[in-house]
Amino acid sequence: MAKTLYILDGHAHIYAAYYAPLRQSLTGPSGEPTKATYIFTTTLLGLIENCRPDMLVVALDSKAPTFRVDLYAEYKAHRPPMPEDLPPQIDRIEQILEAMYIPALRLDGYEADDIMGTLAKKAAAEGYECVICSRDKDILQLLDERISALDVRNGIKTTVASLQDSMGVTPDQFLQVLALQGDTSDNVPGIPDVGPKTALTWIQTYGSIENLYAHADEIKGKRGDSLRASRDIVDLSYRLVTIDCNVPIDIDYEAFTLKPFDKNKLVSLFQELGFHRLTAQLDLKSAGENRGEASIDSTQMPQEPIAYQGPLTIKTINHAYTLVNSDEALAKLCLQLKDVDLLAIDTETTSIQPMHAELVGISLSWEAHKAYYLPIRAPLGEACLSLDSVR
Repeated sequence: MAKTLYILDGHAHIYAAYYAPLRQSLTGPSGEPTKATYIFTTTLLGLIENCRPDMLVVALDSKAPTFRVDLYAEYKAHRPPMPEDLPPQIDRIEQILEAMYIPALRLDGYEADDIMGTLAKKAAAEGYECVICSRDKDILQLLDERISALDVRNGIKTTVASLQDSMGVTPDQFLQVLALQGDTSDNVPGIPDVGPKTALTWIQTYGSIENLYAHADEIKGKRGDSLRASRDIVDLSYRLVTIDCNVPIDIDYEAFTLKPFDKNKLVSLFQELGFHRLTAQLDLKSAGENRGEASIDSTQMPQEPIAYQGPLTIKTINHAYTLVNSDEALAKLCLQLKDVDLLAIDTETTSIQPMHAELVGISLSWEAHKAYYLPIRAPLGEACLSLDSVR
């Protein structure tokens, strides 16, 4: 089998960690903020543990303006400044990556997307299987037979085939959809009054921007007028959303190869940050026993796991799901419900339209990874409960 190269969208995951919901703020023993650092690190460790990549690299954005600003001065111009407590955490994350021997790549004038695209395309051409760890829709333009995209939060992987099945377009056609619709988050203009659904329908119908404009007179109404008046805007938007896959950056597969972590460095960093749980998880205790490990207030750490630990599926999470399909099982469940203060209820129906839906089953849960399912309608030959019993 071909070796796998995983490329992590660094800043996207750092921001996701920073804004992740959490019951309390996290700070280290010195008072420094550590929430983004902690969640990013646990996400990274979960990725390594569950996906077992042969090689791993993190792509980061540069502080310098990119070539896209030269094309369009308003590109990302409305983005708010980085929160003032985030840069120190990015520095800490880079220190942790260094201790793990995981390269962090950035280059002035280019975005992380360009670095990821360059690495993926070149590595794929040399026979490696590449997985780009990013939720950014722009990444889908890079997909090919050896390049896939992974949402590390839910474990969903997108391939050329799944993109075609779900959206009916190729990666190159998806890039053209992006050019037509624009991107409000990056301030890419696109065609006025044309959103993702219309843009996708046009490309599904006409195949390409060029053919769409060859049949522009067939598009009626306000959107047709906008299309015909926006040829230059579409060309600009296409250039802005196209990922540059020819970034002048060195590719060192040996440096990308996963290696044993520098335990002494990690122990020192985790002591400074107050990451007792990660120290135990990585079995770093013995490496730090002679270093005078500091006492850390455990209340600073979350009491439950709060970061991604790998693909969240029924195969990767310990769970207890119980089918309640007899009066005896239902009576037992009712006894348990008497002591429940907070209950989550979900229904399974034959339709999402309330006036047409028929009840199929009811799900109940009041503990993490523990739930009960009451089938009201079941496949032929399987037992289910009557509505009278449930009432």
